[in-house]
Amino acid sequence: MSTINQEYFKTIRKARDSKKLAVFVGSAVSYDSGLPSWKNLINEMSSALERVPGNDFLKIAEHYYLQYGKNTYYNK
Repeated sequence: MSTINQEYFKTIRKARDSKKLAVFVGSAVSYDSGLPSWKNLINEMSSALERVPGNDFLKIAEHYYLQYGKNTYYNK
């Protein structure tokens, strides 16, 4: 394995061990994993809100977070 790859893996392990690792994948992963699409997730959040702040997906997600709290938001 090259020295560069070893350094990448070292950085990844360090991030994982400090619980700061984030994995970014394409949007289609949710479909194959049985998770809702972004639109369907936002629709679920929107239907649970007392007052929907228009059609802006990010604002809907923010209002859901504010209404239900961090744990419920991340579990969703």
